[in-house]
Amino acid sequence: MSITALAICTLSLLQSQGSETIATINGEALTAKNYYRRMEYLPGLGRRAPTGQFIEIMPSIATLDAIVTETLILQIAKTKGLLPSESEVDQEVAYRVRKSPTFVSDWQTFGRTLPELRYMIRVEKAQFKIQTDGIVVTESDVQRNYDASKAARFTLPERVHLHVIIANDEDTKAKVDSGLTSGKKFEDMAREYSSDPSKIAGGEFGVLPVELLGDEVKTAVKPLKAGGRTAWLGKDGVYAKFQVDDFIPKAVLPLDAGLKEDIRREMMLLKGSSKVDIAKLVREARDTAKITITSPDIDKAYKQFAELGKKAANGG
Repeated sequence: MSITALAICTLSLLQSQGSETIATINGEALTAKNYYRRMEYLPGLGRRAPTGQFIEIMPSIATLDAIVTETLILQIAKTKGLLPSESEVDQEVAYRVRKSPTFVSDWQTFGRTLPELRYMIRVEKAQFKIQTDGIVVTESDVQRNYDASKAARFTLPERVHLHVIIANDEDTKAKVDSGLTSGKKFEDMAREYSSDPSKIAGGEFGVLPVELLGDEVKTAVKPLKAGGRTAWLGKDGVYAKFQVDDFIPKAVLPLDAGLKEDIRREMMLLKGSSKVDIAKLVREARDTAKITITSPDIDKAYKQFAELGKKAANGG
């Protein structure tokens, strides 16, 4: 698909929608035309400039810019013979699933599709291949990196798995204590009485390094064993009671196949960043690209946005 086709795909969608009802609110219809038009110009969205200033950007322009940038990256990769194959996309998806088993299901939250996931992976893989073209990292390089960084990066500190109940008054504290004393589960008490959003997950607080806990919590938690609970901590209407689920001892991550791949990629990107300026390549490609936008308003806004990007890149 050409830059022009991709760049105007969202705009074409907006223009093709008219009186179709996309939702109803107490019986009042929200038409697709009004919905997409509002989404184009929704205020309050933007980006943080290098100076720290917040710059408002219309969603239509941010979306268009993302599509153009992604398309240019894929075209640059194709020109260089580095466009990811279907097999490479499959391998990348598998790599990410190994790192996070819920990677695919997380992506599909809110209705995102598998073809959209594969497209995103293809763009990111293309950028990686452009950035690291010609870079070689050997097994010995990886081993040396691991050995040199073992203590600082690959040694996990002692961690603790915690659940929490947050109470805001004495009455709630008393009800929680009474329930726990009678044998009710900590998780059930969290769901019923905790004022913290974690109540939905039974007060799941997560696995945290012990030394990163606040002084009061750390002092209360460290003497406990698995299943132990702290007294109420805190003051002024915000009180927390923690349950220790498990202590996880300090451990060194083994240099298995997964960690080797993580280190290899990291080293390749580090070497490649001094060799290839992706942002510059995209800017140069955008400068010579033929981008046709059918909406005059958005065409004008996008050109202004692109000009601001040039000035920022040149220090203006």
